[in-house]
Amino acid sequence: MAAASRWSDRFLTAVPLLVAVAAGVAAAYSPAAPTGLERTDTVFVVAYAAGCALLASHAKTWSWFFFAGLPALTADGNAQFAGIVALVLVALTAIYPAYGDELGACIGGLGANAMLWGTVLPTAPAVGLGTIAVLGLWFSARPDLSRGVRRTVVWSSVALVLVALGFAGAYANTAWNARTTAESGIDHLRAGFDAADAKDSATATNEFTLAAAELNEANRALDSRWSDAIRYVPVLGRNASALNTLARTGASLAETAASAADAANLDDVTLNDGQIDLDRIEKVQLATTSVTNALDAAVVALQSTKSPWLVSPLTDVVDDALDEIFEAQPAVRNVHDAATIAPLILGRERPHHYLLLFVTPSEARGTTGFPGNFEPEPRGQVNGREGGARPLQHPRGQLVAARVSLHPRARRWFARA
Repeated sequence: MAAASRWSDRFLTAVPLLVAVAAGVAAAYSPAAPTGLERTDTVFVVAYAAGCALLASHAKTWSWFFFAGLPALTADGNAQFAGIVALVLVALTAIYPAYGDELGACIGGLGANAMLWGTVLPTAPAVGLGTIAVLGLWFSARPDLSRGVRRTVVWSSVALVLVALGFAGAYANTAWNARTTAESGIDHLRAGFDAADAKDSATATNEFTLAAAELNEANRALDSRWSDAIRYVPVLGRNASALNTLARTGASLAETAASAADAANLDDVTLNDGQIDLDRIEKVQLATTSVTNALDAAVVALQSTKSPWLVSPLTDVVDDALDEIFEAQPAVRNVHDAATIAPLILGRERPHHYLLLFVTPSEARGTTGFPGNFEPEPRGQVNGREGGARPLQHPRGQLVAARVSLHPRARRWFARA
């Protein structure tokens, strides 16, 4: 019996450690990503969950109630259920006080994982309440810890906080100095898109070039040694990374737009002596392809920064940038599609012939008339070698139909239009 009792005591002594290991393993698979760096996040969440389990094994009942009640009230789904189970275990400590250390470890492990897996609070309140809950465990457990453990925990925590604050202060100063340049670059970028919508290629090229210069300068300022260091700080690193991505994406988009606007001037794509220069249309197609790809890449980059760990002002900036890109994408794709199909319609690969039928303007519907009266001569043909067209003209005529022999890709585009 004595041997069995000793083995039972050893097992109960090891339970908090086993619970801490289990809590750390569960936390490693949680979606929590306070820095956005996979390995760093794994270290942080495992240390957080395991540390809370060990700390709670020495804590008092009042701190358990708060630590378990927080996720029970603010989490959702399975995470909320874990918080409720932790509250039930708190109640069981009153029935089985002899197992308080073991139950406390389970309460800490469940509460920590519940907060990591499913809080519905915004970042700032969640981090604030979570910090208060952990501090409650600490002050409750402190009298039960040895002096050496207390000093190690206190001085390690103070050192980590001071280092994090130092990195944060240095990066905040860098970001503040780059703010004016970044805002100016964004204004130029918007002005460039407005000029492009107004078909003012010269102004658009100039505005995009200025935007690229300003945003590249802001990106160089933000992409300093402090930005590399702060990425390892929970929460702050995630927000700093999103800010860097915004500047870098904006600069890349502005450079692409400036090159496209300069290489493909829509004002040059005109009917000249009955002909359209297909080479210029193909330049537009190549330019809009690069812009389309840049917009798609910008969407992917900005969406990758979205996270519950971002502060609300930065989330709003990311959402506004995505909205503006989504607004620009349809117009760019329409120009790209038109520039892709136009050479096929105008006979780049083979000649096409069009028959245009007219009726008098006084007719409400094109149901009668004599097309032969309007001399549909070969001037209405598209010549594949010249890539031009000379439409039929009649002072009293109204276009009502066109019978077209088209390339299959062009035919699909017309059907869609």
